[in-house]
Amino acid sequence: MGTEKEISSAKLIWKMTRPHTLTATFSPVILGTVASLYVAKIDWLLFIAMMVACLALQIATNLFNEYYDFKRGLDTAESVGIGGGIVRHGLKPKNVLTVALLLYVVAAFIG
Repeated sequence: MGTEKEISSAKLIWKMTRPHTLTATFSPVILGTVASLYVAKIDWLLFIAMMVACLALQIATNLFNEYYDFKRGLDTAESVGIGGGIVRHGLKPKNVLTVALLLYVVAAFIG
């Protein structure tokens, strides 16, 4: 039986996005789009662009949280929760921070 250290890269990346928080992205974008259906024609390309930008911001924020929890010593190998990818799985803090910054750049470029 594998240990938590042996988690696959794909599964680790998925966990780092903290998928349970992504409804905070989808919900307002979809609600705003539905509300605007009554007053304007929807530009679906813009809708997709905003969804991608909002997802990038949400995931980047989760990664910043992961990074700064590690830097402040809040995440340890004994910590409970889904965070701790840096301390439990050996992710390099610089890489987590770099991906978070790149996602912010993507969102800024889109929006």
